[in-house]
Parts: sequence; C-alpha cells; structure tokens
Amino acid sequence: MPIPLHMLDVLWIMKVGAYLDEELGDCCFGNRVHENLCERKNKDTSSHLMKIYGKQYAFWQNKALDFANKAIENNEIVDILTLDFKQFYYHIEGDFGEIEAHITKKSEEATFKGNLQTNLFLTNILLRIHEKYFEIVKNYISVTNRTIKDREINKFLPIGLFSSGILANWHLKEFDKAVIKDVSPRYYGRYVDDCIFVFARTQYNTKDKVNDNDSPSKEEIIKKYLVDSGLISEPKTRDVQLTLNYKISEISGDKEYRLNDSRFTNSRIAVQNNKVMLYHVDPNHSTAILRLFKKKIKENVSVFQYLPEESIIDTQDTGMHQLVFSDGSTNKLRNLQKLVIDDSKLAIVLSKQISHISLCSKPIEKIGALTKNMFNDLRGNNYLTYMRVWEKMFSILLFSKKQEQEDELFAVSGELLEHIAHLKPSSDFNPVNKDGKEEINKSEKMILDELSNNIQDTLQKYLLYSMFQPLALFDGDSRDKFAKKISSILKKYLQSTHNEFSEALIIKYIIDSFRATNLFPQHYVIYPLLNYLENYDGDLFDVDVFNTDSLNFLELDNQKLDTTPRFIHLYEYQLFFALKNLKSENHLTECSKSTCSTSDSPLCCYLQKANSIFGKRTYNNWGSQYDSHVTVTPYLCMEYGENPNPVHPTKITIYSDDKPLKKIRVGLVNLRITEKNLRQSFEPLEMPPNISLERWLLISQALNSAVKDKCDLVIFPECSIPNRWLPKLTHWSKQHQIGLVFGLEYIYNTKSPDTSPSNNTGSEKCIAFNLTTALLPFQINDKYKSCCVSLRIKNHYGPQEEKELNMCGYSLPDLGTSTYHLYNWRGNQFTIYNCFELADIQHRAIFRSELDFLIACSVNRDVNYFMDILESVVRDIHCYVIYSNTSEYGCSRIIQPKKHEERNIGQIGGGTNCTLLAGDLDIDALRKFQSHQYDETDNSFKPLPPGFDIKKVIERSVE
Repeated sequence: MPIPLHMLDVLWIMKVGAYLDEELGDCCFGNRVHENLCERKNKDTSSHLMKIYGKQYAFWQNKALDFANKAIENNEIVDILTLDFKQFYYHIEGDFGEIEAHITKKSEEATFKGNLQTNLFLTNILLRIHEKYFEIVKNYISVTNRTIKDREINKFLPIGLFSSGILANWHLKEFDKAVIKDVSPRYYGRYVDDCIFVFARTQYNTKDKVNDNDSPSKEEIIKKYLVDSGLISEPKTRDVQLTLNYKISEISGDKEYRLNDSRFTNSRIAVQNNKVMLYHVDPNHSTAILRLFKKKIKENVSVFQYLPEESIIDTQDTGMHQLVFSDGSTNKLRNLQKLVIDDSKLAIVLSKQISHISLCSKPIEKIGALTKNMFNDLRGNNYLTYMRVWEKMFSILLFSKKQEQEDELFAVSGELLEHIAHLKPSSDFNPVNKDGKEEINKSEKMILDELSNNIQDTLQKYLLYSMFQPLALFDGDSRDKFAKKISSILKKYLQSTHNEFSEALIIKYIIDSFRATNLFPQHYVIYPLLNYLENYDGDLFDVDVFNTDSLNFLELDNQKLDTTPRFIHLYEYQLFFALKNLKSENHLTECSKSTCSTSDSPLCCYLQKANSIFGKRTYNNWGSQYDSHVTVTPYLCMEYGENPNPVHPTKITIYSDDKPLKKIRVGLVNLRITEKNLRQSFEPLEMPPNISLERWLLISQALNSAVKDKCDLVIFPECSIPNRWLPKLTHWSKQHQIGLVFGLEYIYNTKSPDTSPSNNTGSEKCIAFNLTTALLPFQINDKYKSCCVSLRIKNHYGPQEEKELNMCGYSLPDLGTSTYHLYNWRGNQFTIYNCFELADIQHRAIFRSELDFLIACSVNRDVNYFMDILESVVRDIHCYVIYSNTSEYGCSRIIQPKKHEERNIGQIGGGTNCTLLAGDLDIDALRKFQSHQYDETDNSFKPLPPGFDIKKVIERSVE
C-alpha cells in the first residue's frame, strides 16, 4: 500500500481513532491508541501512536493468571477458557456510518477540541481507501480464499493498515460489553481476536458432587456461559468432539460457533474450534499449570531485561531450535517427531548477535562457523518462511567485516533470488470438482499468475531493501563496492533493462537514499547522532568516535533533524555535545573562559546546550513549554590562598516523578583492571583498546547482578569502561532506571600523540582526558524514560599516571579551574572523586554538610594510604562513602560514619571473576541523626564534626 495512504491512515487515528478508542473497555488490550496521543491533551509531544505490543500482550495474560490465582487462594474452582476468532479481519467491515454519527455527537461535547469537518473528511477518505482496497483484491480473494467467496463477503478490513485494528476493536465493543454485563466472568480480556475467560465457582459439597459436574467439558463451558447468554449462537448440529487430551477438533467447517447474528448486527465472526482450549484448575489438586505459565510469560518478557552472559559465538548454541515430541514424552528418542525453529527466539538470537558484533573488535574469529550453522538451518523454503529476519541476517554478514561473510552474503542473496524466481501458486488454490479432480479455469489461472508475479516482484524488492538498509551504515567507498557486486548478482538471477554499470549506479542511489533519509535501523549507529551530521559520509557502525581524526567537523544537519523519522532523546544530545567539546581543545579553553555562563568546568556547557536543543526541537516546535529535566547551576566559587586554579563546583539537579529514595541500594563492582588494558588505552595507535567480547561479558555479569539484586546505583572503578561502550551503557541505564558511575578509559582530542620531548606545550597538543561518568536515569509521567549523562575531567592526575602519559606523547588538560559536581538525584545528594583527587584535603571538603554519600573511583595500589583517607572522610564529611578500586589491589568498600566495628557495610577485593556486592544506605536515618544537636543517648552514628551545618541537611530533607 502506498506510503501516502499510510500517512492519511495515521492522521485518521490521531484525529478520529483516539475518540473511538476512548469508548473501549479495559478488557480490550490489543491495538490500543496511546493515551497521550489525542490532541485534546495538547501539552503532549509524544511520538507514540499505539500502546506497546509486548507490554499489552503480557499484561493481558498476566491479568488473567492473577485473577485465577486469587480465586484459587479463595478455595474456588477455576476454569480458564481461551478462544480465537477465525479469519478475523476477513469477517469485519468498517462501521463508517456509526463512526460518523459518533464523532458528530462527540463534537457537541464541551471537551471536544478537534475539528468536526476535518474528522469527517478523514473518515470519508478512509472509507474510500477501504473501497479501493477491496476493488483491487476481490479478484485475488475469489481464488485464494474461497471461504470469503462462498459467503459472499463484499467488504473486509484492509490487512496492513494500523486503523484496521481500531476498527476491529470498535466492531467488537458491544460483544465486550455484553461479556462483562451478561456473563460476568471473574476476568475477561481480548487481544485482537484472542479471548481469555476466567470463570470461578465455589466447590461442591460432597453430597452434591454426584449430581454436579466438577470438571465440565469445553462444550459445556461454552454453552453455559456464551450460548445460553445469547452471545454465541448454538450450532445446528454437534460440530465438535472431545478428545482424550481435552482438545476440540473440528468435524465440519460449515458448522461452527458464531457470534449471535440477532444480537450483534452485521456479525460474521466465527470461533476457530481447533484453537479453543480449556484449563481446569482445582485448589484441591495441582495448580502447577498457573505457576508454570506465569513463569513462562515472565521469561518471555525478560528476554531483553538481562544481557547475555555467554557468547553464542563461542558456544555455537543459538537456542533457536525446539524439539517436538509425541505422546508427551521428552526423554525418548523414538518419540522425537521433528526439530523446528522458534520464530521469536530466532529474532532474539540475531539481535543479540548483532549487538555483540557492534560492541566488540572485529573481525570476530568464530563468527563464520556460527553463521554457517545458522544459515544451514534456514536454507530452502525456510528462507522465505522467515523473511522478516532477512535484514538481521544480512546485517550480521555485513557487520562481521570478514571476506568469508561477504561471500556468504552474496551466496545467500543469490539463493533467495533463485527461490523467489521459481515461486509458483500452490495446488491448494485449485478447486476440486465432483469427481475429486483438481481443476482451474483460464481466468483463475490468469489471476494466480498475476498474483505470483506481484509476489515475486515484492519479495525481490523486500530482499534488496533488507540488504540495502544495513549497507547504508557503511562509508561511501564501501557502499560503492557493494553496489557493484550486488549488480552482478542481479544480472545473473534477474532480467534487467540496464547494463551492469547503470544497475550499480541505481543500487548506490537507493542505498544513499536510505542513508540520507535515515530510513535504516538507527539503533545500529555506534554513537548517537552521527547519522545527523553535516557532510559526513563515513562509517556509522564501526568507528572509534573519540580516538579518530575522521570526525573533526561535528555540526548537526538541521534538515535531517527536522525530518527525523524517530524521536531523539535528551541523552543523545548530551552524548553528542560531550563528544564535540572533547574533540576540540581550543573550544574547551574558550568555553571555560567566556561562553560558559556558569564559569565552571568546560564540559558542563554540553549539558546546557543539549537542554536547549532538546527543548527547542521536542517541545517548542509543538508550542509547548519545556521545563528542563536536568539543570546545571554554579555552586560557591572557592579560592585557596595563592593557588592559581580556583575551584568552581557545579550543582546538577535531575528532576523526575520518582519518589525520593529514603534508602539506596548500591552495587559495588569488583572488577580487575589489568595492566594490559590500561596500557592499551594509553597507546591506542600501537595496541587498540580492548573491546573484546570476553571483556563485555564480564561487564554484562555485573549489570545483570544489579538487576537481580534491585540496585539503584552501580559503581565501577576508574578507567574500567572503554569509551566505545558509553552509549550502550547509557541506553541500559535508561531502560533499567539504574544509575551507573564509572571511569572511562582515556579519551584523546586527536589520534596523533607527539612523542617529541622538545614539544611539551602548545594548543595543538594531544590531550589525554581521564573522565568520570555518572549516568543518572529519570522518568517523567511514569512513562518517558531518559538519562542524564554527566562527564567530568579529572582535576588531579596521579604522579605515575602523568609520567606514563607524557612518555606516550600525551599532555594533560589545562583547565584553568578545578570543578566538582554535586548531584541531586532522586532526592539524594552525592559527589564523585576520581582517585588522586581525594588526596587533596581542601577539595574533598568542598561539599561539607551537603552530602548524603560520597563516591570515589580509583585504580590505586597504595591501599593503606587510601584506607586512611577514607576513614578520615567518613568522619570529617559525615556521610556514607563508596570506594571502588580494581580487584587486583582490593579493598573496595562501603562505609558509614559509625563506630569502628559497625563502620563497614561491605568490603570486597581480589579474585579474577567479576562480582557485585550490594549494600543499603539508610539516607533517611542519617539525615534524621544530622538534623538535631548532639544527643548522648543516640549512638546510631558518630557525633557530627565541628562546623557541620545542620540547616543544609534540613533544607535538602524538605525539598
């Protein structure tokens, strides 16, 4: 269907469909309009059209199980009935007359803020689309779906239009209401054409059990609740038979359960008998089916909640296969019927594999064996069966960047083109005459041939576009190379009116068009907004953005931003402007002295810039006011005697709808920062940074532990995370709403260090930045998730650290001022110190009386020295202290201002594996203690140090 028609369809949903959706009950879960979409809520700038499929589907099933479990807890018998409507969309037509009447009536209400004429006009357009659609497909349907022809169905819903889902819900709204009113099940939920009924009843007395049926059949349940209530008409003859395993099997397709014609006008909907299921659960017997089913749903929902902790590339176990056994036995080889591919697992496996390839260094050695095994399973007709994953298949082969994978790409595409070229209509479409012989007339054959040609043409285009989209992420030269190779493949398998050179130009033009319009999978882009740059034609998938000279011109293309096909998040702007600042030493110096309104750290300006652009493009363009989710304000400037570098602290406040946390669960990561990894971050020219898959899997283990332990904040050591993984961790933090604090490996403003000993100064020096990162997620209106990305340059490099950097040709940043960040996040205040900074006795006292907890990240072998500092800090600043060091040197700790034997909340060190230690910080208890004068009877914490300002504690407690 042409794209302009889809655009009109979406416009109809926004203007009209939202009003129809309001009339649907809570029992309807599928194809629901997003609640913030309707224009009546004019403050909303959401890009959502519909509620998210996966969440709605899980909610629909979970709710049924919750009601069933409650009934079991009340000692009631539960019957769960599920049924499915047959060829749903083919038996429904749009009730446009009723819709127009409803919209006209709505327009008379005071709450109506739409335009009646516009809404009626759009409804009329949608009606004409339906009429044209049926006019085009009716000839095909008469041959491919004879049931529709035999029933003389003149109109049905266009499959593929978003609005069809809303019209289907509208058509069944009276059925939904009747179920709730007349049947009154304990629970009823409908997801598109799937219905779940939960019936609960009290147990029979022993005397009555002889006369009453405690385990009714499917037929009896349907008759009692749906037929007798008049919702479904009873078949004229018995059309279902009960088998031993409680499955209904169809005897005759002509006789079926149907929605009652006399009660529901224009109803042609029938129940698909072979999909009717009944689950009978008695509280006196096993209720395991409810527990297992709920567990299965939870597993499906949490597929992407946890990061893979082992590599399918190493294990060669994709997990996408499923064994089908007969007779219910799963441990006997003779009962094995077949091996099938699980559709959903296949898509998940491919997505995770692409994620691993994008994060890690290439080429990956074992990727060839894995893809070979995987594609062997998908050969033949399976290629066409799983056409929805073609784009993922081609992405894996292309992004692997190995010659053998390129060869596999062209072999697979050639095989697919050959399969498509030989597609023929199935004999199932041929009617059978009275003698039982298949026959097809000339006109029907012409229709099938025309349909076959259309399908072949569509599949060929879909195949090529599935290949072109990932190719759009490659640089210009690579796109040109692949275009020439693809043109030779097309010449071999397809008849073309163009010569090979012209064909290659056309292919290159199409690929370039995908790139120019950003109509490709943007989640494959290695760093946010690279694809929105002016005049950048380089690689989008595999480029070290921080340590490359190919990205010296970082200006956003306003036209691309204006026409973006997706929503751009605040954290994406933050990451982009942080990159832009770090790539230019001159810009940093200028910013810190003149243009930065807060006169603080040079990097702080990127947060204000991101706020400005995000507010303008997301809110102001829609006529709404943007209240910044992240604010940056200057703290009291401090100067210390003759020290030429004053301290300009900054307060960063993250606003959200989250309730202030009275207790915070902190996860302390025990991770080994090896000398080799540090050396590779020192010398990226000789040894590229270690971004191996093995290293990423260690990080994944820690993050998964944080999810399982329900941590609010996770702390890693200094220099623990390669900068390439910063966007991935930001997205993870946003999705899971768990804060992350870590040190990034060194970032350089140029990739060409100067090893000449005579040139130690100058504006063109290669600067090595040691950065601490705070990823602080937040949520607005309980729906919109985002994250604040706060980066800070280290103020005091260690003596040995400075020496090694200078030996490698790097200079230290000349900041002019020192800066520290005071974070206010989820109602708590904290700051972060980077290793040697904590040794500055004046700097570590900057936020005295302001902190609930202090975080220190380090890679430091002088453990005893730092333990003494921590013991001093926890008493002098009187706050919780979290210290993270490499596991090689150990003594990562969470401590509190209490007497010595109670001071340690947790301590960890040593070992080669990556582990996470969780500890709880009772912020509320600490503040209550700090809010009053000394009380000798209260020994919960150590007494407050001299000069501690109680007023500051009280002020932040009431904010």
